[in-house]
Amino acid sequence: VIITRSKLTIQQIHLKDLAEKEEEILRKEREEYTNNNINENKKQKKQKITLDDIEYIEQDLTPDDIVLQSTCGGDELLFWRVENGEQIQSPSTVKDTWWATYTCTFGWPVQGIFEPFADGGDINAVARSHTYEKVPCLAVVDDFKNVKLYDYPCLYTGAVDKCYKGHAGFVSNVKFNHDDTFLITAGGDDKCIFVWNTDILEEIRRRSALMPNNNTLSNDESDDDIDCNHNKEEIEDSFKVPKKTIETSSSSNVQLIATGGDEFAAVKPWKSAIRPPTDWKEPSGDILGSAPDASLELKFVYGYRGWDCRNNIGFGDNPFNIIYHIAGVGIMYNSTTHVQVHNVEHDDDILCLAVHPDGHLVATGEIGKTPKIVLWDASTGTTVKVIQYHKKGVSNLAFSHDGKLLISIGMDPERIVAIHNVTTGNCVGTGKVGKGINVFGLATGCNNTFVTIGKRHIKFWNLPVGNVVTGELPSKSGIYNKSIKERTVICA
Repeated sequence: VIITRSKLTIQQIHLKDLAEKEEEILRKEREEYTNNNINENKKQKKQKITLDDIEYIEQDLTPDDIVLQSTCGGDELLFWRVENGEQIQSPSTVKDTWWATYTCTFGWPVQGIFEPFADGGDINAVARSHTYEKVPCLAVVDDFKNVKLYDYPCLYTGAVDKCYKGHAGFVSNVKFNHDDTFLITAGGDDKCIFVWNTDILEEIRRRSALMPNNNTLSNDESDDDIDCNHNKEEIEDSFKVPKKTIETSSSSNVQLIATGGDEFAAVKPWKSAIRPPTDWKEPSGDILGSAPDASLELKFVYGYRGWDCRNNIGFGDNPFNIIYHIAGVGIMYNSTTHVQVHNVEHDDDILCLAVHPDGHLVATGEIGKTPKIVLWDASTGTTVKVIQYHKKGVSNLAFSHDGKLLISIGMDPERIVAIHNVTTGNCVGTGKVGKGINVFGLATGCNNTFVTIGKRHIKFWNLPVGNVVTGELPSKSGIYNKSIKERTVICA
């Protein structure tokens, strides 16, 4: 039996340069195949040819083999033929299509990523791993700051996922790199790019090692050589187009799984366009399955929040360790090794930071109804303590000269000043800057004093001594010479 099919490996396609002679050869081969096997097909009703019984002839990919799917803000899922740009009206004709990539937020293999009653726009982007046949993995980003990993395909609402945070707003896009070693996510309002390490290739190697036919390494082969060759083979396999076969059975009697009916489709139009593959079988047992084997670890963050806050950069215990923040991530960056240490304890945008006089401890403050002040280790990124005292946000932070106290200023109407014990996190003193005053800076002195500055504001404060709770902090406003008008102070 001879079946003409498309070439296995994807290659560049020139749609306008296809030879007419080649098309004529294809047409004759198909007619010959049909004439020679029509009687045999009648005897073998609805019986598929097995792969072992088929001989293949390679042929360049033709335009009619290429299908494009698209989604829109109207929650529609549409299919198109690349050859002529025509829309495919029957979704059943593409239900067995192999997709080289999967980035549409709607479709049969991704229908489980939506929460109950979720809006179609809640999910911003998805990306299927290239090696999904070895380690099934689907990355999803949404409007709620989440980066999630699901098993692929994800078919049922409530499927188990692995969730990662760091972004401080909606996440606009997500992509795997060419060999799945990295996942890249793009923030929206936080204006940053996250690069995540994945362990997909390590998981592939682990699974291969557990296979019964796995051969031990020869003395002439090193582990590095095997890993390199293995990775190359896995990557090449992931880009191969599956074999196309012509089935001897008729497709007119295919039974489709219900998708919810016209009433349901009126709410979610894309539901009416999804069809399960012909060979799909409902799983037995727990349909929600388990979390994917793949995992993520934050590798590098590109971005710096300098457009709307001042108290946002410092140095660690040496001048090469630069400490700053972006989105919900506190970062210590070593400029010589080009390595970052991250803290992702925050739930919202970080607005300010302060570095301990010894350089080993960092405090970062966020915006939010009950904002966090996070104390974390600059060498490891590990959270040491979380303090929650202010409302609406924390605009400024500073350690005392001896590093025993932490000063914070809130974004509430009165601009509350709070003094915290670094060891216990307890508040040992409070004060008020003044209603509606914009505080631009905070600086401490060596004699248990500090100063706050801002728009037409400068005030001097005394710190509490020891761990005694002093209540209202003593303070006094700065007095200008009569010849100097009150003005905005931006640094101290």
